[in-house]
Amino acid sequence: MVISEFQQALIGAGAAAVLGVWAYNRWQEYRHRKAAEKIFRDSQPDVLIEQAADSAADEISGAELNERIDPRIEPVFTSPQDDEVSGEAVGADEMDGAAAPAGLTAAPSNDAPGEEFIDPMIELGLALPPDQSVAVLQAAWRETNADCHKRIRWVGRAAGNGEWIEIDDPSVSAADHAYVAIQLADRQGAIGEVELRSFCQVAEAITAARGGQVAIPALDEILAHAHDIDDVCAAVDIQIAIHIVSRAGQAFAGTKLRGLLEATGLQLAADGLFYLIGAEGGRLFSVSNSGAAPFDLEQMRTGSTSGITFWLDVPRVGNGAAVFDTMLAAARQLAEALDGMLVDDQHNPLGNMALATIRAKVVELQAQMAAHGIPAGGRRALRLFA
Repeated sequence: MVISEFQQALIGAGAAAVLGVWAYNRWQEYRHRKAAEKIFRDSQPDVLIEQAADSAADEISGAELNERIDPRIEPVFTSPQDDEVSGEAVGADEMDGAAAPAGLTAAPSNDAPGEEFIDPMIELGLALPPDQSVAVLQAAWRETNADCHKRIRWVGRAAGNGEWIEIDDPSVSAADHAYVAIQLADRQGAIGEVELRSFCQVAEAITAARGGQVAIPALDEILAHAHDIDDVCAAVDIQIAIHIVSRAGQAFAGTKLRGLLEATGLQLAADGLFYLIGAEGGRLFSVSNSGAAPFDLEQMRTGSTSGITFWLDVPRVGNGAAVFDTMLAAARQLAEALDGMLVDDQHNPLGNMALATIRAKVVELQAQMAAHGIPAGGRRALRLFA
């Protein structure tokens, strides 16, 4: 049968329509994937992250997550949370899955603080002369002007009952049997050789001046361990941002916005950010002005803002999936009240698929942390990701 020109035209139109539907579906899939990518404030490329992304993609309708090429967020935390947030009450055996170098906590005898006071997985603790008060030893330490930037903590034995205590203000403490500890890694990276040697040399000098000797483990082992810890942290150091912007392109009135945030249960802190406080008093997530800026109270009274951002710092909260659900519910409630919508960094709308992929990534990352003995939101995580 001869096909007329009209029939050929119909066949061509049908083929074009099928091709158009296929191309549209591929475009929609691409948009969902890119939305998931842009929501993450990711760290440097790492095999663990790539595996987590692949696993999440398999579970959530084939969506893929790729690494951001932005620098690791360690040096400047976009959403400042200086106070430790509440998490799970985690004991000293948090890191059973990863062994610290032998003798990382140097002690001259069995009369030493337990790991609940000096954590050998993330700190180097040195015993100072036991017959000196912590106040005297810290005064001597200050006089040395030691060039140490990592967190230093002091632990001593209370004069009254002999119990070990962490000492925040040695000048008012009568404790003795002092231990000084320096943290080996944090969001700025692993401790450097110069800083580590400086810390040990000051401890040696103070001890030698009082006729003693301090036991110091091999520094190369300590440095290697610090870099191992930093590598683990770099693989999971992610914060999530969900932005709310107006559907009509209009700004949000500051007075209305503050009322809605407070009605949602968030509290304004001195740093200009709103926080949701957990049952144990810790911060679960935060809300900033557009562009990660803090809110200006005067502007909120008389002005407006183009958008706001919800932030979740994945390593610093326990049960991240539940916290993410709470944050997402609050964001959706606020968006509805403001006639706004949830978007990523590029102002692409965030649909259910992208949000489900993000939630799966949170679960994956926190599982990785637990496997390395750093439960998310636990004491050790709060120190490492301060």
